[in-house]
Amino acid sequence: MRVRRPVLFLIALMMFAGCAKGVQLQEVGHPDLSGLEPGVQKWLMTGRLRIESADGGRKRQSAAWGNMAMLYHAYEMHSPAQTSYANAIALDENNFRWPYLLAFSHQRLGNHTEAEKYYLRAMQLDADYLAGWIHLGQVYLDDTQPAKAEAAFSRALEIDPENAAALTGMARFHIANRDFERAIGQLETAVEIQPTASQLHYYLAMAYRQTGDRELARQHMEQRGTVTPWFEDKLLIELSALHRNSRTYLDNGLAAFERGDLPAAAENYRLALESKPGDATTHLALSWVLELLGKSAQARVQVELSLEFDPDSAKAHYSKARLLEETGDDDQAAKHYLIAIAGDPQAEPPKLLLANLRMRQKQFKQAVDLFRQIDDADNADVLLLFRLALSLHASGDCLAAVATMERALTWQANSGTLNLGLIRSGSSCPLAVMADQRRWLTLARQMFETRRSLDNAETLAMALAANGEAGEATRLQQSLLTNMPGGGAKRFAEDNQERYRQGLAAVRPWPEDSPFYSPPPAPLADKRAMADLPAPP
Repeated sequence: MRVRRPVLFLIALMMFAGCAKGVQLQEVGHPDLSGLEPGVQKWLMTGRLRIESADGGRKRQSAAWGNMAMLYHAYEMHSPAQTSYANAIALDENNFRWPYLLAFSHQRLGNHTEAEKYYLRAMQLDADYLAGWIHLGQVYLDDTQPAKAEAAFSRALEIDPENAAALTGMARFHIANRDFERAIGQLETAVEIQPTASQLHYYLAMAYRQTGDRELARQHMEQRGTVTPWFEDKLLIELSALHRNSRTYLDNGLAAFERGDLPAAAENYRLALESKPGDATTHLALSWVLELLGKSAQARVQVELSLEFDPDSAKAHYSKARLLEETGDDDQAAKHYLIAIAGDPQAEPPKLLLANLRMRQKQFKQAVDLFRQIDDADNADVLLLFRLALSLHASGDCLAAVATMERALTWQANSGTLNLGLIRSGSSCPLAVMADQRRWLTLARQMFETRRSLDNAETLAMALAANGEAGEATRLQQSLLTNMPGGGAKRFAEDNQERYRQGLAAVRPWPEDSPFYSPPPAPLADKRAMADLPAPP
C-alpha cells in the first residue's frame, strides 16, 4: 500500500518521541477521598491496595499503576492519574494503553504539547489504532497545526476510508486551507454515513457560505446541533465503564427503565444505593421498579426507606398511598394522597387516584372537587369525564352530569358505555327531562334498535318512564327481570320497576354497587396513575 507524504512526515516525528528509560517512579499525591461517595471511596482504595501488593515483575506492577491511573482518570482526577500513567509507562515501555490514555487526559485538559507527545508514542506501538489518529488530528487542529492534522487524518482514512469523524477532521483541514469544495464533498459523505451527527451541518454551513451559496448555508445552519461524529474507541469505552458513582447507576437505571428492562433498572438502582446509601430519590425509584415487577412487599420497604430520609417527599407519599390501596387500606391511602397533593399541588396523579378512592367511599362531592382540579376545557380523558359525570349525578348535580357526558362523547362518539351514560343520566335527571323530554326516548330507541341487548332495553325502559310512558316502561322492565340474574343489578331493576308502577322515573343511571362507581386501585403500569419516575438529582 502506498504511504502518502504527510503520513511519512508524521511517522518521522514519531521516531523522535521519547520513551521512558529506567524504573525511577514518581511519587503520586493521592487525593483526599473523604468527599466522595462511600462506594467510590472503596473502589479507589482497592486500586491503591493493588499497587501496594503488586509483585511478579515490572509488567504486573505496570498494570497495577495503569489500572489505578484509569480509576483516577474515570473520576477526572487528572493529576494523580497522569503521574500514575507515567509510572506505568516507566515500568512497561511497550504497553500501548498507558501512553494513549495519558495523551487523552492531556487532551481533555488542553495540554496540546503533552497530548501530541504521548499520542505519537502510543501510535508508534500500535499504528493501526484508528481512534488514536483521529484524536491526534483533533489535537493538531486545536493547536493550529494543519499540516500535522492532515497527516493524522490521512492515516485514519487509510485505515477506514468511510470513517465520519476522520472525514470531518479532514474537511476542517480543507476549510482552514480555504479548499471549500473539497471540504463540502467530505462533509456530505460524512452526513450520509452518520445522519444523526448534527454538528456536521455547522461545518457545511460555514463551507457553503464561503462558496457564496447562502441558501444551502442557511439550510444547514438550521439543522446544526451538538452531536459530533461517533467513532469507536475501545480504550475510552473501557475507561468510561470504570465510572461507578451513584449518578452513573441512576442514569443507567433510568435508561433501562425507559427501554423496558426492569430487572436491569432494579439492579442499577441497588448499585446506586450501595455507592450512595440513604438517598431518598433512589429508594423511591427502586420502589417503582419493584412494584412494576410485581414485588409489592419489597416496594413498600423501599418507600418507607425513602420517607425515612425525606419525610416531606410528595412522590414518596403518593407511592405509599398507591401501595396502601393495593392492600385495601383506603383510609390510610387517602391520608397519604392528601399529603402528596399538599406537597405538590400541580401533580395530577394523586388527585386522580384520590378521586377514584373517594368514589369507592361514596364521597362523591369530594370526588367531584378532585376531578375538577384535573379537568379543563380541552380535556380528552374520557374515563375521567365519565367518572366526573357519575360523581356529579350522585352528588345531586345531574344537569352538570349530562353536560359532562356530552363532553366525553365529543371525544368518543361511538362509545356504547358513554352513550348509555348520557341517556341514563338524562332520563334520571328531572331538569334534563324538562329541558328536552323527547330527546332521551329518541336516543334510547335508536340504541335499542341498533342492538337489542339487556343494557339497551333497560335504558329504553328508563327513557320511557322519564317520558311519562310508565305503563310501557313497566311492561318492558318486567320482561327484563324475567331473564336477569340476581345481585345488585337485579335489585336496581326491581327498584326501578316499583318506581315505574308509581309513575316515577329512575333516580340514578346505574346501581350504587356498580363497578362504575367503584374504580379499582390503578396499577403503576396504568399511565393514568404514572407520575414521572424519580430522576437522578
